[in-house]
Amino acid sequence: PVPLLGRSSTTPHNMPRRSRSKSLVRSRKRKAGDLASQRLDDGDEEPLASETSGADKTRLGRASSSNPNALWPDCDAWRPKSMFDVYYRLTAVVPREEWPAFSDSLRRPLPITFRFTRDAADDFRAEGERVLSRWAAEGLGTRRLGLVEGWQLHMDKHQLREAVPGSDAASVREWLIRGTESGLLVRQEVASMLPAATLGVLPHHRVLDMCAAPGSKTVLLLSHLAAPAAGPSDETSRGGVIVANEINPQRCERLRVRLACCRVPGTVVCCAPAQRMPGPAGAYDRVLCDVPC
Repeated sequence: PVPLLGRSSTTPHNMPRRSRSKSLVRSRKRKAGDLASQRLDDGDEEPLASETSGADKTRLGRASSSNPNALWPDCDAWRPKSMFDVYYRLTAVVPREEWPAFSDSLRRPLPITFRFTRDAADDFRAEGERVLSRWAAEGLGTRRLGLVEGWQLHMDKHQLREAVPGSDAASVREWLIRGTESGLLVRQEVASMLPAATLGVLPHHRVLDMCAAPGSKTVLLLSHLAAPAAGPSDETSRGGVIVANEINPQRCERLRVRLACCRVPGTVVCCAPAQRMPGPAGAYDRVLCDVPC
């Protein structure tokens, strides 16, 4: 006879059933601040009142009167004391005395960086670079990037968003928005530019981008394929191609749409496991495998 698909027929009698008691006990410990993840390390300081939101102030105030260790809840943690910090402090990713500076740098917003595309005309570049060059001369931190044609500003996106109307920062913000919408510049982090910029791609190279989505690095590689010819001999040596691979079908479709806007010939988009990409040894002149992206 076919057994009924119920708990009595599928669960052995000697196997203990899961109850809610452990969850209830953990909940009580969490409220009392007795969990191991809620314990402060030596040298940890309580957050300043100015660094917490209203909800955090109320919760931290109750916790301080009953148990100071409640500053380390195991869920919905106050951000500067989250389990992210606990994990990386325990793994000693940096020396203990360097942890405050390391933690602050992780939470500091990145400065705005962008690069020009090959469609950016000289007059468009000059419009924004008049202000950027003045900022660079004043020593504010704005600088021209070396590996690509672009700039790094001395402010992050939040500071630029709060620019006073009519100021230089407001005019740069409007210029960046206009350039992004028209495809004359690309907002991209420096860490994302470096792999493609240092690969040394030439117009005649066969390049394999093994983890291509979302496509920022692939677009930069395409700009090297479409670089202006240095002379008649360079023009005849063209014919490069980029094979952009992405294993996820949905991300691969977004990659295809993005690369189609570049209007650069010599692009092949495929969806396959990168470990089993076809082609004999030496089939590509350059291979980019940026796995974390």
